[in-house]
Amino acid sequence: MSAGLAVVDRQGRRLGVVTWSRALTWLGVVGPIAVVAAWLTRVAPDAPWWPGPVLLVLAVAAAWVPDSPLGLVTIAGAGAWWVVAAGGAPASACLAVAGALVVFHLATAHAAAGPRGREADAATVLRTARGTVLVLAATTALWLVAVAAADRVVVPPVVLGAAMLAVAAMPLLAVRR
Repeated sequence: MSAGLAVVDRQGRRLGVVTWSRALTWLGVVGPIAVVAAWLTRVAPDAPWWPGPVLLVLAVAAAWVPDSPLGLVTIAGAGAWWVVAAGGAPASACLAVAGALVVFHLATAHAAAGPRGREADAATVLRTARGTVLVLAATTALWLVAVAAADRVVVPPVVLGAAMLAVAAMPLLAVRR
């Protein structure tokens, strides 16, 4: 039995337990979708408003049933909404939204791993957080190099391809011990 705040109904029947691990997982699933909606409102104020609440409802459902296709539907919907509505968004906004979607993906994958209701230990959360920070830092560093070199340097396609492969390989390197 996990330590946490027990939620009971009026008859005293136990409905569930709220723990730090579960609350952080829910925040990691629902929070990034709120970040995407907030950025979209900022960079594309004329975009339709209704996808935001729909995606938030999908994110809550994905947090409730993480081992279902709801996470995939949510992340695909958020990405599609961003691409359609925020075509001329600044690169910094794109980087923030990409980071939010990475956090959503990792939180959903973490919630779906193992039996329902399992609690993550601190070592697992810390290892996952370190890997996530490593991937996001490498992506940000590559973005900064691209911004600094914009309109100054012609980058050969081979170098660009190598940089993209390096960023793509970062998750594999991040999970190695």
